[in-house]
Amino acid sequence: ILLLYLFFLISSKDIFFIPHSHTDLGWLRTIEEYYVEKVEQILDGVIQTLTEDTSQRKRFVISEIGFLKIYIERNRTTKEIKVSKIKSLLENGQLELVNGGISQADSACTNYEDLIINYFSGINYIVRTLGHTAVAAWQLDPFGHSLSLPYIAKLFGLNHIVINRVSDDLKETWKKEKSLQFKLVYPDNSFSYVHTTVYGYTSPSGLNCDEYCSRFLFNHREVSNYLNQLEKEYAANPFH
Repeated sequence: ILLLYLFFLISSKDIFFIPHSHTDLGWLRTIEEYYVEKVEQILDGVIQTLTEDTSQRKRFVISEIGFLKIYIERNRTTKEIKVSKIKSLLENGQLELVNGGISQADSACTNYEDLIINYFSGINYIVRTLGHTAVAAWQLDPFGHSLSLPYIAKLFGLNHIVINRVSDDLKETWKKEKSLQFKLVYPDNSFSYVHTTVYGYTSPSGLNCDEYCSRFLFNHREVSNYLNQLEKEYAANPFH
């Protein structure tokens, strides 16, 4: 499923709508079922659309390295072509890899050794295969966040982390304080830049497609209200 994550820079009033993947490596269906029924078509469509975009203005973010690996490796006869296209899109900035790990790791019950293996396996694959790595950890859907995961991610070079599922009370407090973006400082005095989503990872109010995504629905008033509300809740320069 393609969902929109909205990030905007209030100081310059520039607005960026960034489509990103959100495909669980196993949830209500198996990894194989998700890949065959949904993910393969998503990645095919994204890569074709970006490749055909001569303006190079369209962007997409891939966060599940496990599915990307399946996509590249499953058919050996098309691997070289896929790798070439993905590398080109990464180099010109149309495609970005986030998370780095094979999956979006859980924080609540995962042993630190599993987190390390997850990040090592994913980052090792994309560096070895594509010559690129991720710089942002991606924690949109795990149910809660720990201090250990962002620290381990930082040790793998992921200096930014996007989070979402914090308690409603805490998120409301952060909104009022304009502290949805902050530095998370560790015991060794190193730190990560943390970016908290306001309304989760669904598409912004007023920007949706119809039931089959055959056409795009745009409500100017809803979008304007949505952006005005976000402007009240994000700090312009949160890290300075």
